Amino acid sequence: MDRLLVVVAGFVAVLNVPSYLAALRAGLAGEIRVIMTSQAARMLPPSTVALICDGVFVDQEPTAEKRPGHIELARWGEMFVILPATANVIGQSANGLGATC
Repeated sequence: MDRLLVVVAGFVAVLNVPSYLAALRAGLAGEIRVIMTSQAARMLPPSTVALICDGVFVDQEPTAEKRPGHIELARWGEMFVILPATANVIGQSANGLGATC
């Protein structure tokens, strides 16, 4: 698989995300795009994540700027990973619920 979509949620373990992304790039995916919750972006700067992946999208208030939507990004990805993944976030994703992490 070449295209990996990673969702980064805002928990303390978000500080480990750069090392996870580097390992995923080396062994699994050719192209990685990241969606960060606003809480995750407060804990880990998106500019740091952008050094390791091919695109970073921060979940924010709507703006006039044209950005890909979550559905478009989901269609783009061949694989999907949530980092860090708590039982709560996995359950919300499995049931199609929006998370505010």
